[in-house]
Amino acid sequence: MYYNVDLLAILAAAFGSLVLGWLWYSPKVFGTAYQKLQPHIKREVSPEQMKKEMIRGMIVMFIANMIQASVLYFLVFITRAGSVAQLMTIVFLTWAGFNLTGISVDTVWKGQSPKLIIIDGFFSLFSSVLMMFILLLIL
Repeated sequence: MYYNVDLLAILAAAFGSLVLGWLWYSPKVFGTAYQKLQPHIKREVSPEQMKKEMIRGMIVMFIANMIQASVLYFLVFITRAGSVAQLMTIVFLTWAGFNLTGISVDTVWKGQSPKLIIIDGFFSLFSSVLMMFILLLIL
């Protein structure tokens, strides 16, 4: 079976999620609260080290976003979802079944605050919704 993949749509969706993450975890939104809930985050690092860690994290996040956008693209294609309700069902099911459960288990096993589940969980939901809308706009 042949699938015509729109790489531009996937790249745009991945980039959109990256921008949302930059905003979401900025100090003006949830960044300060997020850092306070993460006792293992190094507070005193050199600017050079922080820059290296930030670049590495953004590269990993972009690759993960590409994978997620590709999966959403593929699910829309194979299910032939056409209505907004069908598309949001795909987003919600993939988010609840994979993202939220992974975030929850990871947070609990690390002994972190349940508030992180809310911050990270809602980010992943909004990120998935944004990716789906970008995919739809370009497709």
